[in-house]
Amino acid sequence: MKRMLITLAIACFPLSAAFADPAPQAKPPGEQWEAADLRPMQGKGETFASTTLVTAAYGFIWVAVLGFVASVWLRGRRVERELGELRAAIERRPSAKG
Repeated sequence: MKRMLITLAIACFPLSAAFADPAPQAKPPGEQWEAADLRPMQGKGETFASTTLVTAAYGFIWVAVLGFVASVWLRGRRVERELGELRAAIERRPSAKG
């Protein structure tokens, strides 16, 4: 399970980088945006390309999903360890059939 989780994590990060917008091309201030272009988000003197925000959102979601999977995996390991201890305790207990 650990190998699968590591493989999944390694596979996801290059994919997220492949879809990232490396350097948005700036248009001259007076030029209008074409219909096919994505409009930037503007506020407080900063401009972000929408592709950058989408990439950041997808990255956050992947980190959250991987964190959840790791949490479930760790809890599963703990339950398996406790079951093993319980089995060992039952085997050590004297039999009532006598």
